Amino acid sequence: MKKKLGILIICIGLALLGGAGYLTYDNYQREKAQAERAERALSGLADALPQFHENSLPTKNIDGYDYVGILEIPKLGKKLPILAVCEDSLLDIAPGLFSGNPYFGNMVIGGHNSQAHLAGLDQLAPGDDITFTDFNDIVWKYKVAGNEVLAPKQGNQLMNSKYELSIFNCTWDNSSRFVVRCSTAGK
Repeated sequence: MKKKLGILIICIGLALLGGAGYLTYDNYQREKAQAERAERALSGLADALPQFHENSLPTKNIDGYDYVGILEIPKLGKKLPILAVCEDSLLDIAPGLFSGNPYFGNMVIGGHNSQAHLAGLDQLAPGDDITFTDFNDIVWKYKVAGNEVLAPKQGNQLMNSKYELSIFNCTWDNSSRFVVRCSTAGK
């Protein structure tokens, strides 16, 4: 009886290890695909930038997805295309514009907490540089002012703040949103 119980426990342990291995491999493949999509979008976005009216936030379509610009976070070594919308179904492609517009000083960008996208936001400190380049060829410069953690239902606090730029991702357990708040540092 003890031998059968021991074999059963070993089988359960092996099944759990196999499941963990599969999840690790699946996450690796997903992040690899995210990085490849972002690189492909950046290549397409590097072409000549079209000129638009200053108060609009123009888009550029790459592979059937509309983008509004490029976010750069030098401290994290990140250069990311930003989708025109922040929808769950698109966040595997790239981070997206949740709300606002840099022209009105209330832009909010959100994305996944993956290495290919917005992982590492918690490493940013006040004074760190962030830039956003739109398709009017304007480079918006920001400085990190601070950070906070919000519950998923506190979306209004994301949008209604005194900060010109807010960037968020999910915490590691998806229970909250980690938000980096930025003030403008000019154009």
